[in-house]
Amino acid sequence: MSELYTEIERFTEAKEALSSAITLYDKYADINPACAEKATDSRKALDSLKEVQRFTNGVNSGLSPEEKKIAALLADGLTKREIIRKLHISASVFEKYEKSFREKLDLTAVIDKVTAAAATKYMLTKRETEVLGCLRQNMSNDEIAAELFLSDDTVRKYVRNLMKKIPIEKRSNIAEWD
Repeated sequence: MSELYTEIERFTEAKEALSSAITLYDKYADINPACAEKATDSRKALDSLKEVQRFTNGVNSGLSPEEKKIAALLADGLTKREIIRKLHISASVFEKYEKSFREKLDLTAVIDKVTAAAATKYMLTKRETEVLGCLRQNMSNDEIAAELFLSDDTVRKYVRNLMKKIPIEKRSNIAEWD
């Protein structure tokens, strides 16, 4: 967990550096079009850092030490069985802690175990997790939009962001992803 705290400090420093860079790029965007492009890219990176920081702040506040351990191990990609063996706990204890931290981090809308693992490992937002769950059910963008009360453009944005975050090359492979 000390690695997590070090990462939080690094994210904070990176966030401050990106904010400064955006200010400079915006200042010179009229003179040099490349600066405008760099400002846009920096804003995207800053948004990603803020999302990661939101997740890590959740991990740091309100979770018991056991919940933090399980959340961190899930984020590292360990399976339920591996975590149970590593922590020397029963399956029912694991499930109790997992349910508790998912509720505290507002990850209760997770549809299946693969989606749950992806949400933790790739630090997906609540909405990205919901969209991933729909994609795993082979839903079209129109169906996802209707299910989650989103616009088609918003669904396309979430799908595009998910494809950048998760190690899947084709959307059609998501349903079979284990």
